[in-house]
Amino acid sequence: YTHSREANETSSQDAGLGTVKIFAETEVKPTEDREKVASAMSNLFTGPLKERPEGERFFLVMETDNVSSLERFRMIIQRDRIRAAAGAVLRKASDADGIRVFLNKQVAFVKHVSFCEPEGESPLGPIKLVIQTDDPSKVINWVIGGQSEPLRRRQNARSTKSEELDTETPL
Repeated sequence: YTHSREANETSSQDAGLGTVKIFAETEVKPTEDREKVASAMSNLFTGPLKERPEGERFFLVMETDNVSSLERFRMIIQRDRIRAAAGAVLRKASDADGIRVFLNKQVAFVKHVSFCEPEGESPLGPIKLVIQTDDPSKVINWVIGGQSEPLRRRQNARSTKSEELDTETPL
């Protein structure tokens, strides 16, 4: 079962993010279990994983234009309460064309997010995440934001109503 390109673009637009293209890749080292590396990727991102050999090296790649593939990544950042730190790293790693960060593969395997350098910090190599977008700050705010837009609107409407009630209460 595959989504049509049109459906994927609609999903991205539903989140108010415009067109977004997501690319995640990691090398599977000769000493690593391919299934465990695939599990690390799937713990952070949904979407089809493809294998890409490159000479003697071997990579797992996920490429999609469906922003919902970042939902697990987003939920982990919020669950682990690292929204401010993640936002700072994502903003620093963004430019006019998008966002490029590296994630620790072993930490991803245990369903957490840890940003790292491209070389050296993650002994088995990092997961490279590239998000191409015309508006990186919107994507970053969506990733680190706590609530979905409809829920935020409902809560704002409720707080406005309670403020109105408070102003009508005699002193």
